[in-house]
Amino acid sequence: MKSLVLGMTFVLSLACSGTASAMSVIGTTMETSDPVFGFASFDFMSITPTTEDSGILTLTSVSSDAPELLLSDVTFGSITGTLDPSGDNPPFTFVYEIVSGLAAASADGMIEINALGAPGTDYLAVLMTAGSGSVVPEPGTLSMLCIGGLVGCFGIRRRRD
Repeated sequence: MKSLVLGMTFVLSLACSGTASAMSVIGTTMETSDPVFGFASFDFMSITPTTEDSGILTLTSVSSDAPELLLSDVTFGSITGTLDPSGDNPPFTFVYEIVSGLAAASADGMIEINALGAPGTDYLAVLMTAGSGSVVPEPGTLSMLCIGGLVGCFGIRRRRD
């Protein structure tokens, strides 16, 4: 019985320790594309420097045309998707994968990304990285760990008597 209780306590403690992945926003900006050609320059000022080299850029607008990314301080992969929960109704959010260069580009607190989009359209740009955070167990899990530890201690004490 004692080894069962101690084993369960050990397994539960391992289950509660670890890290979880979450997205962290490091910068946002709002830009309007050129009314004739559709050129937009997204200047992320005063961003939080990061040690992550990859991340995600999202561009949200009322246009259903995905902006084409041109020159930038980071290297992009292909467009990874479109977030449009309501079908064909705006706003449309386009998701781009940042493959590399984010850590070096964010070191000075500014990142510039140029794009070609729909003429005269407002865009909200958000830069994100995959951060890690601690897993916080539920209070019920902590209570079960404490009860298991107490039962184990009483079992050991009873066996010694």
